[in-house]
Amino acid sequence: NSNISNKAKLHLYDSWGPMKENGLLESETSSLGRYSELKIDVTKKNLKEFEKIIIYHIGYIPEIFHKEPESPASIVYLHIDLNSTLPTIDTLEFFFTKLIFGGVILFDDYGWSNHKETKYAVDNFFKDKPGILMQLPTAQAIYFR
Repeated sequence: NSNISNKAKLHLYDSWGPMKENGLLESETSSLGRYSELKIDVTKKNLKEFEKIIIYHIGYIPEIFHKEPESPASIVYLHIDLNSTLPTIDTLEFFFTKLIFGGVILFDDYGWSNHKETKYAVDNFFKDKPGILMQLPTAQAIYFR
């Protein structure tokens, strides 16, 4: 339905810059400086066919959630791939109440042994929430609200 696609927006959040020490747990400091090679121009070129529906948010979590462009009031799908625990929880805290009934969250770093703290923090976040959190054989996890 073209009416739905005109309303649908894809919000991409990224620093397009290196991981900073602020926000990393001690066990995650080996990631310091990683991803410095990422460039937003490359991302925009790769996603050019979707340019009319993509809204780019450039910056670091959680500050980026409160800057322009405005974050969505409600979401259907959230994919979290941050390679760090604290920003993962900041993202959940910001977006969980915006996730509609029937919405989905996909976690990329859930089952990897080098991201144990992320798994524990996600499990703790959802311990008193309705819905289903399920580990996938891909080392990801998916949550259904």
